[in-house]
Amino acid sequence: MIKLISLLEETTTPKEVYHFTLPKFFVNMIKTNTIKADPKFKQISFTTDPDLWSFREFQEEDQEVGVRLTFDTKNLPPLKPFEYFGAPEDDYGYEQEYISTVGDLRPSNILNLIKNITADSYWKEYLQNNLPNEVFKKINFI
Repeated sequence: MIKLISLLEETTTPKEVYHFTLPKFFVNMIKTNTIKADPKFKQISFTTDPDLWSFREFQEEDQEVGVRLTFDTKNLPPLKPFEYFGAPEDDYGYEQEYISTVGDLRPSNILNLIKNITADSYWKEYLQNNLPNEVFKKINFI
């Protein structure tokens, strides 16, 4: 029975997930070496959709999801499938989301946990001015 459960977990958990965040939250993540969980639910959300760039039309309002982090799931705590429900007329069935429910992630070195960093080029100057150079050089801008 244990072997069957392990096999099911391996087939339902993707090998790679993405976490989207605001540029200011990414800067704080690097400074504190912590991926902050939602304070109320103690969860961090991930998705299998690499193109989930929401709110791109509001860049100047500092609510822009401008950074995408790629993770190997083997380096994360166990992830649970999560279904996002928006407004009743919205359909999010194509998005597969996962959550970690262990609270904040505090690895010994956050950069070793992140496989790839992608950011919207609109935020290049901000990120260059607020991140250590060795982190900034790892960012792929689109």
